[in-house]
Amino acid sequence: MRAGEENYVHLPQKLHPAQKPIDVMTSLVKHTAAPVVIDPFMGSGTTLAACIRLGRPCIGIELDPAYFTVACDRLQAEVDAARQRTFLPHVQAPTQAAEAAD
Repeated sequence: MRAGEENYVHLPQKLHPAQKPIDVMTSLVKHTAAPVVIDPFMGSGTTLAACIRLGRPCIGIELDPAYFTVACDRLQAEVDAARQRTFLPHVQAPTQAAEAAD
């Protein structure tokens, strides 16, 4: 199997039964001209995570409280990571710092 062709249906670590690959959703979000991306069936929040990574405004709606909680946790982690990249761009990740020292 080539990279990027993994079958997400059978992944054991999925957050939602219909979870999509974030790379696919990122590509789709890049190709929309909508001023705000709206995901009325948010699930685990993959579309909104792609929006956060791209700095795009987004709105998500999820009826299932369990998946809503999963999405909120996931999106908070994305926001925290984005803030880390924004406020500390000069700080290298530990693996990058170790490689640079070699």
